[in-house]
Amino acid sequence: MTTLPQTTHVRLPRPMAGGMQLAAQGGLAASGGGGTGSQQGANEVWRVIRSHLWMILIVTCVIAPIAGVGVNYFLARNYPRYTAAGFIQVQPQVMAKDVISANTPTSDPANTALEIRTHAQLLRTESLLTKVLQNVNSEVRKTRWFAQFGGDIRKAKADFEDNLSVTPVQDTKLVKVEFTYAEPVDCKTIVYELVSTYLEDQKKFTIDSLLDRTSMLNNVRIKTEARLKDLRNEMHEKQIKLNTDGGGIGRAGVKEMELSKLISEQIDAQMKANKARAEYDATSSAIQQGQDPGGVDMAVQHMFPYLMSEEWSLGDMQAEVEAAKEQYGDENPKYKSFLRRYEIKQAAYQKKSEE
Repeated sequence: MTTLPQTTHVRLPRPMAGGMQLAAQGGLAASGGGGTGSQQGANEVWRVIRSHLWMILIVTCVIAPIAGVGVNYFLARNYPRYTAAGFIQVQPQVMAKDVISANTPTSDPANTALEIRTHAQLLRTESLLTKVLQNVNSEVRKTRWFAQFGGDIRKAKADFEDNLSVTPVQDTKLVKVEFTYAEPVDCKTIVYELVSTYLEDQKKFTIDSLLDRTSMLNNVRIKTEARLKDLRNEMHEKQIKLNTDGGGIGRAGVKEMELSKLISEQIDAQMKANKARAEYDATSSAIQQGQDPGGVDMAVQHMFPYLMSEEWSLGDMQAEVEAAKEQYGDENPKYKSFLRRYEIKQAAYQKKSEE
């Protein structure tokens, strides 16, 4: 039996421009158009989407939301993170001239922005954080956050700095203080204690400054009143002498000139006394209203240029001494060295203050 040769269709590679070529019997090739291939591809995609439509809808509308809720529940239960926020409003300083004239004070935006940034930096100072953590009566020591460090102030302060955020709120007079931890009550307590401690320090500093300014103005008023009294006595003596001398026209002219000079001096002294009395009244009024009168900062800085900076430095050193005492103990050489440096600097500060 003879077997005849059989021919089959051979699929040729698809050309770049699209279309399909089939080898016909006898080796001839037939090609399909490119437009038909594109239409078939779009139909194929739509067929696949239509055949898997229910699966797509189930994944999108059921599985994905359930997975998201499950992940959020897992994170909230095992890795919770809460943030408590507090706000501090920075008030501009009231100048003495505004208090006297009863005008509404207008603040310079540049100075206000500078004060806001200054307060934001002071809220992150190491001395303030140490003071909050070392206060045995503070509610911070009763939190779970502080308990996890086993009383180690150094570790607590490092974690405090990492989780604390202090930022000025743009286009406002507010400073935002935030703390993040796993317990929301602890976050609220820590923010409240930090802000309260800072406000107490600022209040104490303002009161001390006002007392110093009031004392200085009282001294100026006393000296001015004493000078005014001397001038009045001199004027009285001159008047008596003028009435006693009497006489010629020339002598009367000289006495009149002396009297005119004394009257001018009296008027000048009276103006100075009124100015001093007005400044004293303005300062007293500002103190009673809890405001910070201006005009004395320049005098204090002129007389004691380094006193204010040394006071801040002395406060920071005191915090370091207390931290060294708690960390090393009373008999440790490092603590004694810190204590000795603090006592020397405090003695120098007190000597300057008395001068």
